[in-house]
Amino acid sequence: MLTGSTDMAGACLTTSTSGTITFATAFLNAPFCTVTDRTATPVAVYSVSTTAITLATITSAHNLSWVCTGNKSG
Repeated sequence: MLTGSTDMAGACLTTSTSGTITFATAFLNAPFCTVTDRTATPVAVYSVSTTAITLATITSAHNLSWVCTGNKSG
């Protein structure tokens, strides 16, 4: 993850064709998230749980960004 990234929004550079963005603090319910490939037009395929965004069919060495909204625990 890039400096300044949080559970609610951030960016990362991919190093493989799949991966996981793990939230530092779990959400009460799975948040609503949008993941965008900032390097090219392919759409990242992903699923969201209370603890992570699981990425599939992404392209290695691409810049991804995400934004999530939802209820945080605590």
